[in-house]
Amino acid sequence: MILENAVKAPLEKDAQYSCSHFRMTNSQVRRYFSNAKRVEQNEAHHALDWSPCGARGSVIFRDGKTAEWAISEFRVGTITLPDGKELAVYCPTCKFKPFSW
Repeated sequence: MILENAVKAPLEKDAQYSCSHFRMTNSQVRRYFSNAKRVEQNEAHHALDWSPCGARGSVIFRDGKTAEWAISEFRVGTITLPDGKELAVYCPTCKFKPFSW
């Protein structure tokens, strides 16, 4: 479930900058996560490009547990599990709208 779309990161200080172009659909979110690969947190924060635009949402697993997810315009994502553990993911093959590459 998408909770927020076209979200601008608080780190983006330019008030003129808009993320209105980065809007994901549920099918795009599913496609992203079906192709994304887990990466180390250090790699996600230091080696992959940062984007000020993203989308956020939640997922309910078959066992009833929920997790939160976030996906950035440059194809970097996170999944926060119910225990608070955060997994970093990246999808180099996700070269479809609304992503930039």
